[in-house]
Amino acid sequence: MNARRDHQEIEDVAVEAEILECSPQPDGRYYLELVGRRRVKLVSHGELDGYRLARCEPLADAPVPAGAEAEAVEALAAQVERQVDGLLTQLRPLAAGGGRLAGRLRALLEGVGDRPPRQQHERFSLWAATLATNLCPDLDKAPLLRLTDTRQRLRAVERALGARMAAAAGPGGQPCAVM
Repeated sequence: MNARRDHQEIEDVAVEAEILECSPQPDGRYYLELVGRRRVKLVSHGELDGYRLARCEPLADAPVPAGAEAEAVEALAAQVERQVDGLLTQLRPLAAGGGRLAGRLRALLEGVGDRPPRQQHERFSLWAATLATNLCPDLDKAPLLRLTDTRQRLRAVERALGARMAAAAGPGGQPCAVM
């Protein structure tokens, strides 16, 4: 699965995915349920008989040194977790309703998968980045996938979610309400 900007350009980073379910649909398309397994960096790519092929190598975050930096990453992960919890608290009641918006929100919330433990900083930051990129259209997936610094990814997610929550709060920090 590749975080592509358009249909012609190939990104240099992708997610290797496992197909969990594949069901044919009446109109000839297929319903696929995927789960991302690991990030990969594309080393080279090309086309063969109309198929795109790539040579990849695994991509993982650099280990966080113990001490003050590890504590800073943990504090940042806790802050992102609070933001995510606040956002999910707002979205879940909307997703429980009826209508097209509720259906789209349910699909979005189901699509991000299960939340990994916050203490697994790399996995948690990638999960939070997936949620943030689905909620913040101006946040690009590829740079977040490309990062090998968990702290930078958490910072980017924190900024994006903070801006999204501030925008949703409306002027003066008061939440918008439907009258």
